[in-house]
Amino acid sequence: MTNADSDSGPVVNHRRPLSCWAIGIDRAGWLRVCPAQVLRGLLMVGVLLWGWGLMALPVRAESLTDLQRLFRNTVCRHCDLSYANLAGVNLSDAYLGDTDLVGTDLQGALLDRANLTRARAIGASFAQVRADHANFSNADLSGANLAQAHLEAARLNRATIVSASLEGSILHQAELTEADLRDSNLTRANLSQADLTRASLTYARLNQADLRGSILRGADLRQTDFSGADLTGADLTDTNLEKAILCGARLADGKVSRQGCPRSPAGDTIKGGKF
Repeated sequence: MTNADSDSGPVVNHRRPLSCWAIGIDRAGWLRVCPAQVLRGLLMVGVLLWGWGLMALPVRAESLTDLQRLFRNTVCRHCDLSYANLAGVNLSDAYLGDTDLVGTDLQGALLDRANLTRARAIGASFAQVRADHANFSNADLSGANLAQAHLEAARLNRATIVSASLEGSILHQAELTEADLRDSNLTRANLSQADLTRASLTYARLNQADLRGSILRGADLRQTDFSGADLTGADLTDTNLEKAILCGARLADGKVSRQGCPRSPAGDTIKGGKF
């Protein structure tokens, strides 16, 4: 069983950390979690700080414990990693359940199969991360940047993803049951075969999104923008499509809709959906 399959894990008391280059781990640890550009930057910055007599960092020793334990054990339950710079690090299979990731920079990080259940990641950057099969269930990703994130078969059930950016993200076969995606940007996102049962997508933007074969049973799609989206084979049973924009969208039956197009009558219907 991987960490992504379990919500259990050792409880560790943590303080606010710094970035990966500020912690003391062995060479193998550096090479495993820190990208090459960070290591090169560390060498240059270290030389400058040493020359200026500023090598000592103005932080408590226990402030570094969070990242040390995370990178050595990849287990960091209830950690405070808020505002840390973790861009490009390898956290595959890591356990980050209930962790504070508010404002954390994880751009380009590897999070395959990682467990972030109930994580608080408001305003965090997950841009271009690879998090296939990761577990974000019940996490708070409000205002987070997940643009071009690779989240294939990821679990985001009951996650709060309000006003987030998921533009160009890959969510093929992802689980988003009862997820709150209100006012989020999913332009050009790949949601093919994703499960969005009872998800809330009010005011969300899914322009040119790939929703082929997706499940949207009971989803709230009021005033959702599906302009140019592909809904071929999608299950829209019992959805609420009141004032939804479907201009140029390919509907479940393969027909192209004109609903919501400027100066065009809204005459299209979708089987199972209520307008």
